[in-house]
Parts: sequence; C-alpha cells; structure tokens
Amino acid sequence: MALDELDSVTPSGVVLLNTDADTEVTPVWALRHLDRARRGWHASAGPAHLSATFPGSSAAAARYHGIVAGAEANVYGANLAVRADAHLAVGGFGPLATGEDHALWHRLGSAGFRRCHEPAARVFTSPRLHGRAPGGLASLLHGLTHPDSAGVTSAGASRSTATPSRRPGCGEPAARGRTPASAGDAAPRGGR
Repeated sequence: MALDELDSVTPSGVVLLNTDADTEVTPVWALRHLDRARRGWHASAGPAHLSATFPGSSAAAARYHGIVAGAEANVYGANLAVRADAHLAVGGFGPLATGEDHALWHRLGSAGFRRCHEPAARVFTSPRLHGRAPGGLASLLHGLTHPDSAGVTSAGASRSTATPSRRPGCGEPAARGRTPASAGDAAPRGGR
C-alpha cells in the first residue's frame, strides 16, 4: 500500500482519496476533498450519484431515491478522503467483506477526528445490479428491482442509512487537530 512509502513524508500532509473502479469523479472532486483537508478536516465524504438511469421501475426508483435522500450525508467508499495520519491512527480499512467504509468513518469519529460531508465532491457510480460487496450498492439496487430477493433490500437499505445523522457540508473547523467525538461532524470544537 502507498502508506508503506511514507517514511520520508509527514502523514498529516498526505490525503488518501478513495473511489471505485466503476465510478467517475467530477473535475473538481479531488480539489474539494483536498480543500477540506487543508482547512483542518481529517476526513470528508461526498455523495455518490448513479451514472445512468435507475435500472428498475419508477416505483423502485422512487424507493431508491427515498433511501438515499434520507441518508444525504452518507459515507461511500466510492467518495471518501482521509488524511493519512488519521487513517493510520485508527488502523485504516478493516478486513471486512463489506461496510469497511462505514467502519473506518465510525472509528475516525470515535477517535475524535474531524469528519464532514462535502456535497460538492460528487461522484457518479455504476447502477449495476451485481457487485462484489454483499450489502453494497449493487445489492441494494438488485433488491429494489427484484423485490422477491429475500433480505437483499433490507441489507442494502440498512447500510445506506447506518451513518449517524449530521448536517451536510463542512463549515469551518474551530481549531486544528482532534476534537471530541461528541462535538459532531459538521462543526467540531476543541483541539490539541
């Protein structure tokens, strides 16, 4: 992994930008995430939109849009930036088959690192119905378009809404460094 090469670089000056192979980033995607890191945020997550028309009925599309609208400030591995020092401090991505993005995000918050949702850092991801990660976006889309698939819809829906609610946007951190996890994601206070 690239982090193994950080011997001569200060980890707090490195930002790990994460996306997926079937995802396209906007021209300003990296700049939006890097700006958040420059302003003192340890991690930022942006929205993941479908890159093509929803692959199911209009009723299934409405259910999908209801799920993602209810989780506006969600976290997707397809659109995530984490400073290397924070990533290393919490052990990085865990050895999970799915949900490693959520697990990392939660560990960052529990450790007091500043996190925010950056709506301007948008990506567009494939609306494929079959993916590698059980319970991921493909599972959710498949479950919505094939309602007879036992448990798929509920697994995908619970993953999509599992992130604690927080205000969208990043605002400005009050101070550099860590902040207590109870301070919230959009307007952290404190520091070291």
